[in-house]
Amino acid sequence: MATKALATWALALQFSSPTEPIVDIAVKSVYNWAGCAIGGYGLNPAGISYEANVPFIGAQGSSSIFGTGKYVDVKTAALINGIASHADYYEDTHRGNPIHLSGPVLSALFAVAGWMAPV
Repeated sequence: MATKALATWALALQFSSPTEPIVDIAVKSVYNWAGCAIGGYGLNPAGISYEANVPFIGAQGSSSIFGTGKYVDVKTAALINGIASHADYYEDTHRGNPIHLSGPVLSALFAVAGWMAPV
């Protein structure tokens, strides 16, 4: 029930709805997550996970593994970016954001965005 209520609320949001402090925290969270994902790919957990998934990736996709120049399917991008963003576990360390959901949410969000609107 709570998930449905949260989803209904989130779908009703307009970009003009969030206040300036919320937008500021969101932007900082994206920068923080992206830096961790890019830096984390060079560490063992993300690299090993990518190599383990290579046989299952299939055709080149349109979703980016941040900082690598590699484009893969949406599920692989979400997985590897999520692992990379947690490799050093520094995402969401800024004190202005009391919740910890950038890793899973932004990893999936950017993977789906790349799939829906490839560049």
